[in-house]
Amino acid sequence: LWLLRADGEARSEDLAPAAGTEPVDWPADRKGGLARRQRRLTRRVAAAPHEGLRMRRLRRTYDALARQRLAAGYALLASARAVVTDRLHGHLLCVLLGIPNVLLDNRSGTTRTLFEAWTREVPFGRWAERDADSVAEALADLARRGS
Repeated sequence: LWLLRADGEARSEDLAPAAGTEPVDWPADRKGGLARRQRRLTRRVAAAPHEGLRMRRLRRTYDALARQRLAAGYALLASARAVVTDRLHGHLLCVLLGIPNVLLDNRSGTTRTLFEAWTREVPFGRWAERDADSVAEALADLARRGS
């Protein structure tokens, strides 16, 4: 699975995934439902922050929406034998779930900083530069080690 950013943190270099593989980004929130309710409550609380009831409802939507987003992210990551990503949360979830993954840098450099400080010793995680050869080498190393 190639989980690559498609937002302002995306790097401009073209990194072509393996043939027949289409890169994806995080699953979007479903239209309507909880995400829409949260946006509406956020506007209301901002207009009247002293209203405790609205604030409690807003907090409940954050928890529920976070669980919903985590479940969608888990389903996406768990569908793959290995993940190539430039998303920090994608890498961290792979680490927590034991999914072999290759981490690439994002525009701000935060993924490399985190990898160097915290996850470089994870046996099923690799760092790669944003070029096809580096990614292929990291994936091959994971495959050789049975990750």
